Amino acid sequence: MVSVFLIFFAVLILVILGGIRHSRKTPAELADLASDLGIRLTRDWTFSKRGGAGSTIRCTPGYTALYRGLPVFVAHVRDREGRIIGTAFVLPLTRSLPFPLFCTCHVDSFGPSMTGDTYRDIYLNRVDTGIAGLKCWSTEEGRSRVLPEGGDVLISLKRLASLSGTAGTRDLSGLPRGGFMVNDREIILLVSSSAMLSREWVEEAYRFCQILSAYGSGGPGVSMAAQKRGWKVWMVVLFALLAGFIIGAMITGQIKPAKPSLSWCWKFNG
Repeated sequence: MVSVFLIFFAVLILVILGGIRHSRKTPAELADLASDLGIRLTRDWTFSKRGGAGSTIRCTPGYTALYRGLPVFVAHVRDREGRIIGTAFVLPLTRSLPFPLFCTCHVDSFGPSMTGDTYRDIYLNRVDTGIAGLKCWSTEEGRSRVLPEGGDVLISLKRLASLSGTAGTRDLSGLPRGGFMVNDREIILLVSSSAMLSREWVEEAYRFCQILSAYGSGGPGVSMAAQKRGWKVWMVVLFALLAGFIIGAMITGQIKPAKPSLSWCWKFNG
């Protein structure tokens, strides 16, 4: 009976470790993207991003990397049913802006949602940038500080928007590349296929990140909700091992449920 219990326990451990190993494996398309960009992806269990209330899409726990010394994040974008509809490449500002800023460009194909409701208080403060396909909102402070006509931010935004319009590389010329979002904490590139995320576009986003960070005053602007997923995973593993140990011991007879004693009842009646 002891050997049966040990076999059961060993199989349970192998199943759990196999699941962890599979979850750490980088998908082929993201591995190809990392190779093209010259970065190394590491699974990050703290990465989680949703579009806010009413969102129909979300970014799964993804991968971290260093791009020219800047910590970046890569994740699949999924719809409500869990289907992969694209890839997100996130570049956090090294210094977050002290005022609200929200811009979108060609993201309608990803559903109504990555906009969320975080910036609904400034939706009445639309900024006319003159850039085709770009929608931008900010406060008066943001409009005057980072969005003046002819400023370096608008010039970089225009280059970023032009690169997001068409792929123009490999055999993808003329096809929609994707789009991007900018807020006061990060820049998010969104593509329907990771093959459309060219080094030229990422490099321009990196330059724009440096330009925008120069106007910041806070700390690193990572707006991901760090939910300590790693700790949760290990707690689940430990719980599963403990439960498997108890169940296996009960099956093999190593542990027998204690029978309730009725001696107190006899004493009471006596």
